[in-house]
Amino acid sequence: SSGINAEYGSKWGKRWAQEPTIIKIYSELPEIIYNNLKVVNRTLFPSIDKFLVAFTKSGGVIEACPPSDDVTCITVDMFVDPTGNVEIRNTGDQIRATEFQT
Repeated sequence: SSGINAEYGSKWGKRWAQEPTIIKIYSELPEIIYNNLKVVNRTLFPSIDKFLVAFTKSGGVIEACPPSDDVTCITVDMFVDPTGNVEIRNTGDQIRATEFQT
């Protein structure tokens, strides 16, 4: 975002610049996941708790979209491995179609 660029500029690629953001994500993510997670395969994961046990053991991909009346959706794909290492893999802006949302 422009706020990050204004504050860190080209230094944003340095781990020390990203650390406050990563700490914020770590502190907010568990509650957000638990309150908003939609388990698609109930045969494999009959409850959110069973999914979270598997997710924290094996790692995985989280895809989320904040509520918005806008048709675009800025996304960040992150990989969190079981040891807690976080990697930002991809960023982008997508156009959403409401008929495909669950």
